[in-house]
Amino acid sequence: MKLEQLLFIFPIYLQEQTQDIPPDALQALDQILANLDEQPEEETRKRIIQWMKTHTQARDILIRFADKNRELSNVPRPPENAEATTRQNLLELQKIRKQQQEPPK
Repeated sequence: MKLEQLLFIFPIYLQEQTQDIPPDALQALDQILANLDEQPEEETRKRIIQWMKTHTQARDILIRFADKNRELSNVPRPPENAEATTRQNLLELQKIRKQQQEPPK
């Protein structure tokens, strides 16, 4: 499964459930997302790929989620210049993680 596809489903997964992803994986993800505005797109992409390699349990959870939700995993392959889409998915992921960390009102 392509990185762009995983980034597309990641926010959807987090809105539905987070309990399966280990807390250390979420903390590492938060560190990457915290610097989203300050680092070049390619650097963020490399860090996300490294996160997926390091946190294989979380990556596998996302892949299984995509497999169970075929309509999500069958997202058309983005064009070669998909930086805007990737960035939008990362920003959505960042927004959801911030919301999850806010204390209940």
